[in-house]
Amino acid sequence: PASPLISLSMHTPRPASDLSRRSLLFGAAASSTLLLPPTPSRAAKDYTPPAASSFIPKGESFSVPLPEGYKGPVPTPSTTPVQAIDTIVKAMKTTDQPERNYGLKVAIAHTSSQNPFASAPMDKFRKVMDGSYYRILFGGYTKAVSKVVATQGDKCIVHTTLTAPQQAFLDAKLPPKYIACGEDEGRCEATVVWKMTKSESTGGKWLFDTVFFGDPPEPTTYRINVKK
Repeated sequence: PASPLISLSMHTPRPASDLSRRSLLFGAAASSTLLLPPTPSRAAKDYTPPAASSFIPKGESFSVPLPEGYKGPVPTPSTTPVQAIDTIVKAMKTTDQPERNYGLKVAIAHTSSQNPFASAPMDKFRKVMDGSYYRILFGGYTKAVSKVVATQGDKCIVHTTLTAPQQAFLDAKLPPKYIACGEDEGRCEATVVWKMTKSESTGGKWLFDTVFFGDPPEPTTYRINVKK
């Protein structure tokens, strides 16, 4: 079943084997320990996401302070959900240009208080990204197209479809269940799901609460052959 539209902060912790559709990087913490696929460097092995601030009501989204010294793009009340997500995706693809972690700072500038990484040290955020399959957002794909797929009151869902060779997704350790390929393995797709909020508490701006990989785009009639 699809994840609920609100943040994940009120969910019961899931076992390590059930990474399915829960956001482990940007969404409100679903467990006390970050569960990540093993990597050679084990960069994020000992990292625990920070808890949401005690003064923030559960399920409600607020604007958060900008990263220190940040001078990049910020959302405004006239920024559409797709414009906000496209800004993040573009910056993260070249995340260290014009400065180190610039793409991550742009993401934080467009996130809400539901995101535990909004207040996490930037170096920790980077280690977690580098040590997980979300690093595909740092590049390796050939095209990214975003669109709003659902809106309900002050909430909306945006899907970003990444197109890349099958091997690029597998090299990033993206689970095959999130990848759709046709006859040409040089053109595969994966869907990034962003859940967003726009309210008085967010300053009338669309901010994202959580992000995760969802079901692959439809239709697909071909299975992934994982090369060992």
